[in-house]
Amino acid sequence: MGTFTVKVTVLNPLDPSRSATVKCLVDTGGACSQLPSDLLESLGITLFDQRPAIFADGRRGPCRVGRADFVHDGRQPPALVVFGEHDALAPLGAMTLDDLGLGVDPIGKRWLPMDVPMASFLLIISSRPTLEMPHGAGTIPYFPPLRVAKPGTAALTHRGQDG
Repeated sequence: MGTFTVKVTVLNPLDPSRSATVKCLVDTGGACSQLPSDLLESLGITLFDQRPAIFADGRRGPCRVGRADFVHDGRQPPALVVFGEHDALAPLGAMTLDDLGLGVDPIGKRWLPMDVPMASFLLIISSRPTLEMPHGAGTIPYFPPLRVAKPGTAALTHRGQDG
């Protein structure tokens, strides 16, 4: 897969007048975005947590985390941002890309708008049983518990339908 860079505007969510345009390396393998500590500090973005991390070179250790807004195409989601070394790359992580509603085309070396997935698995049942809500609040669909089949057999079955 190829790598590529993009320009994004990063700003302090508590003081949007403090912003910078940053050239970031698109990194779908990393969860959080990372920016140089001196840049984040110049924007007034403060550390609020330390979290365990696995770094690109395989090391494990704590990373310092703050919050910043990343702006692209009219979207301005808040995101976790790691305080990196002053000369470190500025990777734009997968969570920030998701928050911006962007997917990655690694062949074309570009990012693309994407629909935000609201569920990782959609189960469609032909006849949907319902559960009665208390206090006359109506009904909701009932999805029976799933059982994962053994390898080599049908993928999913519903308890009660097949025993």
